[in-house]
Amino acid sequence: MSGSSAFESGMRMRRQVHGAAHVERSWEAAQADPHEAALQRLLTETAWGSCWARDTLAPKQRSLVVIAFLAALGRDHELATHARSAMLRTGCTAEEVKEVVLMTAAYCGIPAAVNAMAIVRLVEQEISEEAPR
Repeated sequence: MSGSSAFESGMRMRRQVHGAAHVERSWEAAQADPHEAALQRLLTETAWGSCWARDTLAPKQRSLVVIAFLAALGRDHELATHARSAMLRTGCTAEEVKEVVLMTAAYCGIPAAVNAMAIVRLVEQEISEEAPR
């Protein structure tokens, strides 16, 4: 997994945001297909190493921005992943995540927000059920 400094900083940031186990599973699964491996390297270097690793915004702020983007684009799988990581790892509350989704209704359309809110509620429920009692 060695390579450029953007790749290395991207892997560190991915692990911080999504957790080492998730990142390692994604990376290892991608190695079976050279195109998937190239995609994982590209997203690690660009999104994570060149954008997420910058100092201007905190990971919490970046999480909320990404949630808005994914809600607007209807990228359900990635939205669920980022909502989970936001609530478990970057310090976002469920209320903050839902507030961002609510704002997507005004700026990106009500159907996008309705879809995103359902996903966020499901993630919130899953996290609640996973919590030790």
